[in-house]
Amino acid sequence: MKKEENTIANFFEKRKKKVIKSKTTVVKRKNTKKAIKKRAKKTIKRKVESKQALFGKKSIVLNKHKKATNKKKRVTLSGMIGIVSIILFFGTGLFFTGQTFQGINFEKTTSFFLMVALLVILVSLKSLFKKEIKIRKTPLDKIILAFVVLYGVSAWFSVDKWHSFVGFFSDPSRGIMFVVALIIIFYIIVSNFTLELGRKVFGAVVITIVLISIYTLVSGLGLIPQSIQILFPFSFIGSVVSLTVLLSTGIPLLIVAFLELSKNKFAKIAILFRTILVVSLVVIVIDLMMLKNFVAWGGLVIGLVIFIFFFFNEKGKKIEDRVGKIIIITILTTLVLIAGWAKSDYGYLMPVTSKIGLSNELRAGLPISFEIVKNSIFSNPKQALLGSGPATFGYDFAKFYPSNMVSSSASIQYLYQGDGFLTEAIPTIGIIGSILLLIMVVIFIIKIVSVLSSRKKTSIYLVGLFIASIIWLLNAVTGQIDGGILIFGILILSLTMFFALENSTGKSKYYIIAPNGISGTGFFGIVVLLFLITSLGGAVYVAKAYLADTYLKQALSENDTDQRTKKIMKAIRLRPEEGIYYTKLGQASLGLIGEKILSDKEIHKEDVAKMANDIIHYARKSAGLMPSDIMTLRFLASVYETTGAENIQLAQETYKNIIKLEPNNSQYYIKLGDLYLIGATKENKNEEINKAINLYERVLKMNPKASIAHDRMATAYYQKGDLDKAIQNISSAIVLDSKKISYKFALGTLYQVRGSRDDVANAEKIFKLLLKESPQNIDILTQLGLLYEQTGYLDEAKKYYEQILKIVGDDQRFQKIKNIFSGFIENLDNGKLNIKKENVINMTDMTDNKIDDLKDDNKQEETISADENFSTENQSENKNNEQVNEDEKDIITINVDIEGPINVRSEGSLTGDKLTKIKETGEFKKINENDEWIRIIIPASNDSEEIKGWVHKKFVIKK
Repeated sequence: MKKEENTIANFFEKRKKKVIKSKTTVVKRKNTKKAIKKRAKKTIKRKVESKQALFGKKSIVLNKHKKATNKKKRVTLSGMIGIVSIILFFGTGLFFTGQTFQGINFEKTTSFFLMVALLVILVSLKSLFKKEIKIRKTPLDKIILAFVVLYGVSAWFSVDKWHSFVGFFSDPSRGIMFVVALIIIFYIIVSNFTLELGRKVFGAVVITIVLISIYTLVSGLGLIPQSIQILFPFSFIGSVVSLTVLLSTGIPLLIVAFLELSKNKFAKIAILFRTILVVSLVVIVIDLMMLKNFVAWGGLVIGLVIFIFFFFNEKGKKIEDRVGKIIIITILTTLVLIAGWAKSDYGYLMPVTSKIGLSNELRAGLPISFEIVKNSIFSNPKQALLGSGPATFGYDFAKFYPSNMVSSSASIQYLYQGDGFLTEAIPTIGIIGSILLLIMVVIFIIKIVSVLSSRKKTSIYLVGLFIASIIWLLNAVTGQIDGGILIFGILILSLTMFFALENSTGKSKYYIIAPNGISGTGFFGIVVLLFLITSLGGAVYVAKAYLADTYLKQALSENDTDQRTKKIMKAIRLRPEEGIYYTKLGQASLGLIGEKILSDKEIHKEDVAKMANDIIHYARKSAGLMPSDIMTLRFLASVYETTGAENIQLAQETYKNIIKLEPNNSQYYIKLGDLYLIGATKENKNEEINKAINLYERVLKMNPKASIAHDRMATAYYQKGDLDKAIQNISSAIVLDSKKISYKFALGTLYQVRGSRDDVANAEKIFKLLLKESPQNIDILTQLGLLYEQTGYLDEAKKYYEQILKIVGDDQRFQKIKNIFSGFIENLDNGKLNIKKENVINMTDMTDNKIDDLKDDNKQEETISADENFSTENQSENKNNEQVNEDEKDIITINVDIEGPINVRSEGSLTGDKLTKIKETGEFKKINENDEWIRIIIPASNDSEEIKGWVHKKFVIKK
């Protein structure tokens, strides 16, 4: 029974399990169907989201393959950004080519433009793959934006819009293009750098400073062969002042590198590098001692004192490298003591270890700079608020320098950069722009100080970079900052801000531009495309500018004037908007006319006239492109002066425009007055002469000691027929300047023309005294001969004419002079006078004894000085006289061992064109001298003709 019951129970149990199993299966099937449907929905959703992502919406789930590919691309682009950045920091101090006319600052700024353009392209591509543009927020953002807007407004109202945009010739570091490039590199550094990359570029800067410091010492000690010195400049950063700024700025950077190497695990390598850094620091100290006259010791001392304080505060005490701290403190203290010594009265005791013979570089100085600032502020409201425009300091310098800065006879050297960034900023971008610039600097310093003073542990890199920034900023406030050192300083400041942001408390914030929908994707693509197109366009323009300038340099080194002209034309085709190129082309064309006149036996007047018209066209084109530049207008005026009487009036108008641009230069009033005298005709003679006299009187009001104004007034009154006032003015010129022989000659001539008995006696006395000073002066001998003819002493006159023939001898160069005076003697032998009979004076009352007394009377010697432009109808040509007397000039010895081949310039100034180089020590004939410059004759050789040019006095060996 039990068995049956168990069997029945098992049957129902099994059946129950089957029912449960079937129900479970049904449920599972239902769940499976639900799961399949759910999966299908998710798949559809994913597909929809994937499609939506293609149109700009952010995808929730990214494809793994795409993710890996994009990451690989970003890593590659980031690496390229890092490499270019390291090259930029490393090359800023060392890069130069020496192939351009504008020089090293132009080369550095063009290379900087190209590197920034390349970085923008790489960052844009990285943003394109990442699908977002991230710009890190900094405390300077708003003030930078306001500054750029103001800079643009100032450029819009600039007196020279084009150069305000691209920067001025030779150093384009003040143009809008350059300023925008500096801002771009700032945001690239703070937004795209990592701490690892920051350390690498820091190391690149340190290596650059080490190399430059060693080269400076070796070059300064004269240990580099001349063949190498020709290829490499003494200062790789531009001017010598810029070099001292770089060396001063490098001191805290080398110290930080020294301390950081103490953490290196590889002890032997660390010791080697630390030794190199200590030696480099000592080398920098020696370099600064050699260049002490160029060092801004105040900025360096302030920076070093701050650095020393750092070593004694809480953060500095945490540095465990005690030996390193002792070495560093010793070097810093030594530098501070050296600085004090150099600035003291005992600075002359410092050892002179340099053989480079550097002269002081041209700078306005703070007193003149302050005068320019004051005059620009009070000139007009627009000038005060917005300035004359970026990169137009040359215009402000010419217009606002004080009237007592230049004499009526001395030439002025124009400056195109101010003595300190504030004294340059106020005239060029106005008070508003200068305030924004100052606020920017203050915010930068406050930010760094706040990070350094926080409790958070700060990087030693930040400390060194901050001290370097302070030294650079102090130098920028007190001295000129050229393009090369400006780039270096902005890179250092940008790197400092990067480390400050990395060491700041709190999370970094970014401005993010990312696609959002179809319109957002389009906008993002347009932004990236604009970045790429602008960068490529800027790079192409800069490359063309560089190539054009290489053509210009090649042209100016050409001996063949025709080839020179062709190469300048190549430069103009590449950069037709640069006015100075047309000036150079006009100068080359003038040289070509001279060559043709000297070489062609039969030269057609039509050809000369056509070439003269071309020169006028080039000069006008240059002045049209640069209407506010004094140098281009001066060239235009000189072209008008030398191309015929029909252009005299145009020359007058040009000088009027020059006077508007440079009202305090009395030379232009003199020049305009001379043109009035030259352009005077019978119809307007008195009117033009009176205009000239008014201008000369204005010069005397500007400078009562301007002897040249009295000399010119004497000429004006002579032309007017008022000999009394002419003699009175030339006598005043003599009182003011007793060294110029031409004033004496002019006074003697005026006495001779007035012609009374006393006048003739005075004239004879003056000419005899002058003859003692210049016994072979043809003008004086001629005038004495004519004077004796005028007084009836024909035998005496004949003696002086014969003396002239002895001086010129058989030299074929002076055949014309020989013919003239042979004719004079022949006339006298035939009983004919060489002067009009009505000019013969009755001298019956003047005995021979009286004339003999005059010959020996030296008691009343008078001194005169005058401009070569004063002449009478009876004077010989001054140029011929100069050629005759060249052999009588001094012989000087020029030492080439001081600084290698010496540049010979077209004028006594560093701005003069380089005519040739003196490669070996030797003797040369001196023509004349002016301040620190001497004009000499370089004899003709197989490669070149005889050259007359200027060299600096520092190269002359004193006898």
